Amino acid sequence: ERRADGLRRARRLEQKKQRSDTDWRRVVWVVLVPTLAAVFVPRLALPAACLLASPGALAARFLAVAACRGVSTAPAPVGRRCLLAAAVRLAAWASGLGRAAHVYATASFAISIYTVATLLADYALSETLAKGSARREAYFDAIHAVVAPVVADRMAALKSIWVKIGQYISTRADVVPAAWNARLAVLQDDLPADSRRQVAATLAEAGFAEFDEFDFVPLASASIAQVHRARYKGREVAVKVQHRGVARLFLSDVDKAVRIARFCARLNEDFEATVTILEAWQREIWKELDFRVEAGNARRAIALLAEVGSDVVVPAPLDDLVSEKAFAMDFFKPAFKIDDDELLSDAYYAVDKRALCEKLAHAISYLLFDRGFTNCDPHPGNVLVGPSPADDRSFRLALLDWGWAVQLEPHQLAAWRQLVLALKDLDVAAARDALRSLGYRNSQDDRVPERSVQFFAFLLRDTSARARARAETDDFFDQRKAQERRDKAANQRERGGRKVTALPDSFIFVIRTIGAFRGICAHLQVDLPLTDIMAHHAKRGLMRDAHDLAPCVKPKPPPPASA
Repeated sequence: ERRADGLRRARRLEQKKQRSDTDWRRVVWVVLVPTLAAVFVPRLALPAACLLASPGALAARFLAVAACRGVSTAPAPVGRRCLLAAAVRLAAWASGLGRAAHVYATASFAISIYTVATLLADYALSETLAKGSARREAYFDAIHAVVAPVVADRMAALKSIWVKIGQYISTRADVVPAAWNARLAVLQDDLPADSRRQVAATLAEAGFAEFDEFDFVPLASASIAQVHRARYKGREVAVKVQHRGVARLFLSDVDKAVRIARFCARLNEDFEATVTILEAWQREIWKELDFRVEAGNARRAIALLAEVGSDVVVPAPLDDLVSEKAFAMDFFKPAFKIDDDELLSDAYYAVDKRALCEKLAHAISYLLFDRGFTNCDPHPGNVLVGPSPADDRSFRLALLDWGWAVQLEPHQLAAWRQLVLALKDLDVAAARDALRSLGYRNSQDDRVPERSVQFFAFLLRDTSARARARAETDDFFDQRKAQERRDKAANQRERGGRKVTALPDSFIFVIRTIGAFRGICAHLQVDLPLTDIMAHHAKRGLMRDAHDLAPCVKPKPPPPASA
């Protein structure tokens, strides 16, 4: 707790310092050069401001031009100097508005197109584009093909939290259209990387200067960091290096994401839960920016998996190479992402996809429902597959990126166990009690509490292939809308409709983890009895806690006989 308080204070001080600092390089290019051009050659003011300003600082360009005009017409040198100082301060403030304009313009583009398209499909073209028809599906597929590339490219350009959001959307193959899934998949590990100079500066600040070898060409680059291959004291390691300036962008962009979600919630009340989830994420996201937290989480995952003899790998951090902005870990090789259909196919490694997903399901369920510990970011870029060193014909999994991992409180873990067991047994009363223990509430609980149970049964259902998963999602929300129409006809609709009134923070942790896993199974076309697997580990956890038992370790096969 003392360490957490210290980290919070340090974060607040860093935010305060960042707000007071000025990006002088941007000021020079956005303001000083156009201003000096306006002072000495007034005709060059407009082209200088347009060509030399950074691409994102749209507002700064116009303010720089206006300031240049004022400087060029000032009657005295003193007036010119005053206006020059004002221009510098004004454009430094406006450069942040340029990024905000970029963010909100991208969101407005997507929201407006889908709003108009949905209105046309539901009203003007309702007969031609009937719900569930092939024409309607083709109509929206064409819209996805236009919007998805634009938004994905903008997310990649903005980096920061937008990449993180895109990563999660890309994992939900069971919900997200194929066009979005394909375009956003590149955000998992194929983003622009920092330069060699920037990486070297970060390593120097962290005190990492003793590598035998270091490859400055990154293996992968994602939202927060990039990974490099290196050799340290004869040991092959992977070095994770945080992008320069990403902490400042994360903390400011998460506020913008919440505002966009609130605006969407005004248009569609289905986004109310999204707002609550983002607000919970906002309270936890700072942990991902401190790699010392990630290293500690990885060590805990290693210890928990070792207790049950699991062969799922978590690369171990090197104790003497861990800092806030960079850290080194064991190198897992050879490896590829779990959603790489080509390498999983019979033409290459011929991996049994169902067995692979079942192994991952047991690892996630054991950590979550038995031990109350979970990695909240298990997208395909963080789940690698590689041949087992003991047998080239078998494969093992590696779980990466433990920056956002959560340990549930005992009462939260008990409630989630109770909920999973109740859903398996179809016990509505027990599931309702578990939701109350969790702290979940909505505006209809007093009248029809079974609807909340139905909602969680949908979220924690068995996995299925992509087409079936999307059909299940459409059917569920169609049933919800039918319920709303019946309530309205019977004059039983609550004021404001069905709304979530209380949502525990553990909701986002558990549902995000399970949702990402469901997306992997949907992409790989794997059906698994996920509810039974989760209930199995929940029951084992209850029994172990009740009798104070040690974790059950799988017996290892005997060693082969010598020749």
